[in-house]
Amino acid sequence: MNQQPKDIALYRARALELLDYATDEDQGRSESDLQYKLITEARDTGKAYSSCGDLVHWMLYRLGVREYFVNRAEHLGWKMGRNISLLAWKCAATRRPRKNEKYSAGDILMIWNDAGGKDAHVFVVREHVGDIIYSADYGQPGGARRGRMLRNGFLGNRKLQIVIPLEDIISNARAAGKLITDDEKLLAEDKAEQSTPNPPTRRRNTLRVGDEGQLVKVLQESLNLLIADDDVRLVVDGDFGPKTRGRVRVFQHSVKLIADGVVGSRTWTALEQ
Repeated sequence: MNQQPKDIALYRARALELLDYATDEDQGRSESDLQYKLITEARDTGKAYSSCGDLVHWMLYRLGVREYFVNRAEHLGWKMGRNISLLAWKCAATRRPRKNEKYSAGDILMIWNDAGGKDAHVFVVREHVGDIIYSADYGQPGGARRGRMLRNGFLGNRKLQIVIPLEDIISNARAAGKLITDDEKLLAEDKAEQSTPNPPTRRRNTLRVGDEGQLVKVLQESLNLLIADDDVRLVVDGDFGPKTRGRVRVFQHSVKLIADGVVGSRTWTALEQ
């Protein structure tokens, strides 16, 4: 296995921004959404087509990966019926899952449960917490975030069959000269930003671990209003740390949102109510 790239944290952070954009944070994107159509290159017309692979290939292309398995019309031309198979069988980073391993933002997972893989689905990890894998998915229909329980190698009723770690994709592409790096100004000159009115960047009011400032204080004060016990109140210090994330998850679970600890528009709306 290649040594983990020193800048993998930057690629994971960028992957999260792209996934937030692709799923419109926690709002989701319908098949009629303009940005959804751009990401899927307008192929998903609802006629026996699944766009799950489009999200993966779009993310990899935006991260600068120019390997031949990246299936985009804007890259080497789109290949019919190869969205999943190119990743599964032609990507050198592809491997089987390992016992008790944890996945991180940007890692690609494939699930299926029949011998021919006809019910195969591919998606991208956002976060892996405990037994829950939080992901960004296309082909729902449309695009959305999901949370799946990983138990005995199964995610729902389908088995986890293939893992493609982001760090291995980046390492392999870099070694092969197939990675357009930040030094070459790819990430700053993202074609998605040039071609869409809303570039793939986190909205101002989206909060997650590591954020600081007045808006975090507003969040902490809002959460404290929901807690009767003074002993478990958050310190209103404007620092979005593990305790704040834990309290956010408890709240999200209570209002039947995906409990990923990221405060997007739906979480803000629920807090305001």
